Formats: sequence, C-alpha cells, structure tokens
Amino acid sequence: MISVYSDEPDEIPSSTASENGHCPIIAQLSEEMIGQHCGELLLKYSQSIGHGSIFGIVVQQTQVTLTELRMTETQYQNIKAGNFTHFTIEKPSFMYTRPYNFMKKEDLEKLVEPFIMFGLEP
Repeated sequence: MISVYSDEPDEIPSSTASENGHCPIIAQLSEEMIGQHCGELLLKYSQSIGHGSIFGIVVQQTQVTLTELRMTETQYQNIKAGNFTHFTIEKPSFMYTRPYNFMKKEDLEKLVEPFIMFGLEP
C-alpha cells in the first residue's frame, strides 16, 4: 500500500529548476505539464478539504502519477491578489509520486487506497 504520496516524493519548487541550480530529470512530467497541472490544482484549491494541500492525479496512457500542491493560506491569498513573484522567499511546493502503471497488478494494488481517498473528497 502507498500513501497519497511516496515516502520520497520528488519536490519541484515553484521557481524553475535552473534558478535553484538543481536540474532534476522528470521522466513522466514535463515542466509544461507541471505548470498546467499546478494551475488546475490552484483553481480548485479553495474547494479542497486538505489543510494547506490539494491532491491531484495525472494520467498518461497507463501511467498514473499522484500529486500534491502544498501552500499556506497566506501564500494562497498572495497568489489570488497578484502579490506573488518568483522572488518570494516562501513558495508553494509541488510533489508527485513515481508513475504507477495500472496495467501491472502490483501497481494497481498500490493505487486502490489513494483512489478511495480521492473519492471521499467532496
């Protein structure tokens, strides 16, 4: 069984990887996809029951990646008000799991619990 995100999720800060001197290779999610997905999560952030987090799912063919966008209420309000810049010290974080192939029995078994949890969120 897995939790909503793995024990060692890859964390991509809200600034670009090159600004941080850290250039992770993201095999399953491109920077464009991360940006689009974070934007979609941000639109739904106020409806999340999570405390400072909203969870999501990215499906690419048979690969399923679970995601989390985490931020404080102050960060969220600053983004809504347009007062957030890339130079802001305290930034939201985006984490994701490795891709799980739902066609593989062992991966599908690990996805069942998070899918049930997603179904419980209004």
